[in-house]
Amino acid sequence: MALTAEDIKEGKCYATSGSDRYKVVAVNSRGIVSFVTWQGANKPGPMRANCPMKAFLDGVTKEIPCPAE
Repeated sequence: MALTAEDIKEGKCYATSGSDRYKVVAVNSRGIVSFVTWQGANKPGPMRANCPMKAFLDGVTKEIPCPAE
């Protein structure tokens, strides 16, 4: 089952079909998702990316556990 906008929450992590993983930092009232990325066993990096909710949903496949901080 595909993820919906209601599934995307601050502090949650999501897998993509590739090796990238995303941790959502914020979702604003206009539907812009701010997130940090990481790959494999690495921790999320400090650089944030922003994109519209639809583009974020197109890129993620499922919710995953976030890495330990």
